[in-house]
Amino acid sequence: MSGASHRSTARRRVLSTLAAAALFVLALSLGRVVSDQLSDSSASAAPFSVAAAASEGTVSLDYVDVTVKGVRATDTLVDREEVETTTATFLVVDLEVLAPARSLHLGGLRLRGADGTIYRPAGSSRTGCSDATSIATGLPTYWMACFEIPDDAVRGATMLLGRGDPESGLDRREQRAEIDLELDEERAEALTAASDPLPTSLADMEPYDIQPVEVEQ
Repeated sequence: MSGASHRSTARRRVLSTLAAAALFVLALSLGRVVSDQLSDSSASAAPFSVAAAASEGTVSLDYVDVTVKGVRATDTLVDREEVETTTATFLVVDLEVLAPARSLHLGGLRLRGADGTIYRPAGSSRTGCSDATSIATGLPTYWMACFEIPDDAVRGATMLLGRGDPESGLDRREQRAEIDLELDEERAEALTAASDPLPTSLADMEPYDIQPVEVEQ
């Protein structure tokens, strides 16, 4: 009687162990499925990057054409008579943007350093540069994009431009230009050493002045 009871108890322990193992495997499988679905969802929601180098000319997205006309730098920006200085570098990207099909708002301007750090543009209230702009159909808009970044972030910098604000998730499933500014070590050193005061301009359909100005001390 005790032998039969012992065997029955042993079977229950074995069955219990097998059931626990099966539940553990099932939980792992479900976790992997959920994780894969979340990863797939995040990937499908990410913006579609259209990568190019600045020297390649115009980068065409399905809603805007973007051209980097030049890259400049300074430690002093001048908005009319207001002077803004930095101990870092104001990296200035001169852009021409054109909406071929319909007017739109561009709010996804960013700069990415070689280490992956993302920098927001310096806004108009401080520098006189536009950090976003609305553009009309078929007419080029000239945009002086200003970024205040550490000197060591200039080399290898990439400009990002999309329609929606990436921090708000408004660039989901949208095309985004990723333009390599082609700033090697020599070019980066020249830019970070530049100190001529540059006049700023809001984005506009009229080209702006890119010549340095004099600032009274």
